[in-house]
Amino acid sequence: MKKIFILFTLYLVLCKDIYASEVRNIKKDNNNLSFEYEVNKEEKDLFIKDLEKEINYEDKSYKLVDYNVEDQNYSDTIEINDIKEITTNSNTLEKILDVLPKTISYEKDGYVGKNELDYESIEVTEIYNGYYEEFIDEIKQYFDLTRNDIDFIPKEIEKDNHTLYLINVDWYKQTTKNIGDFVIPDLYRGEALYRGVKRIYNPYTYKVIAKYNGTAKKEIIKPDLIKVNYEEMISEVEQVENNKNALPITVATASSIFFVLLLFRLRNKVKVYSNGKYVGSYRIKNNEIDITNLINKTDNSTYIFKLNKILYKRYKYKSIRIVKGILSKYCQVKSDSIEVKF
Repeated sequence: MKKIFILFTLYLVLCKDIYASEVRNIKKDNNNLSFEYEVNKEEKDLFIKDLEKEINYEDKSYKLVDYNVEDQNYSDTIEINDIKEITTNSNTLEKILDVLPKTISYEKDGYVGKNELDYESIEVTEIYNGYYEEFIDEIKQYFDLTRNDIDFIPKEIEKDNHTLYLINVDWYKQTTKNIGDFVIPDLYRGEALYRGVKRIYNPYTYKVIAKYNGTAKKEIIKPDLIKVNYEEMISEVEQVENNKNALPITVATASSIFFVLLLFRLRNKVKVYSNGKYVGSYRIKNNEIDITNLINKTDNSTYIFKLNKILYKRYKYKSIRIVKGILSKYCQVKSDSIEVKF
């Protein structure tokens, strides 16, 4: 027997290598034994096909009852955020929103999502861009000057709120007069050049900083969780030994046992309804209910199977096979009422 157990343990290890599966948990409850495996999705069907119908575990024999497959994939969601900085020529919200993106795509480490603009977070900062200078020139004429003397010329003038300073004067004879044999200037015209400096400021620009936030999702792919359920098998030798150890049965005891067996037989039956009408009670045998005899008795393809409290407690979350002729379906017991359509 120990040799068989060693072989079974070796089988579990080999299963892990062949199917990239892993025994995640082993549970033993009275006569029931269950194994939980994690199996890659692409190898699930082959794993189920190769399930052992009978196994040996801790010197006891077990037979396969059923199995359940659970999809463990899920979506993981994370909070994301971003900051966008731009420069614009206007500080009005309308102009800013024309150049500021409303959303920013996010794609990192398998997570995909979008960051949405947080309008309340928009900050605008004015940027001073300096200035440059240009010369302002002005030429003015001065007439009827008795001498070509700079003292007759103003040294500065005002133009467009700027002060211009005298740079140069060109002198011209305006009129002449005769003194003896000589002709000499009488009056002069002065042409004065003035120059000043004008400061021109560059336009202001604006730095805009905005925050974005949102969520991103990633599909987490995990192996399927397969729970395989086994039930202990009682050998004929063990049954004989149990009978040998049984107490002598009196007539009264036999009657009591008969009553108990009758009660147990009745409690082991499931009531079946078709189209709301009771059509009979059927036993669960080897986790199977056979209603083949209803083929010609009912024309409804929908049946309701009502389990009593004892049966519901016994088969809760287990699978029962419903057989109707050549058709059959596996149903997991989740409540005391099972609906089956053929």
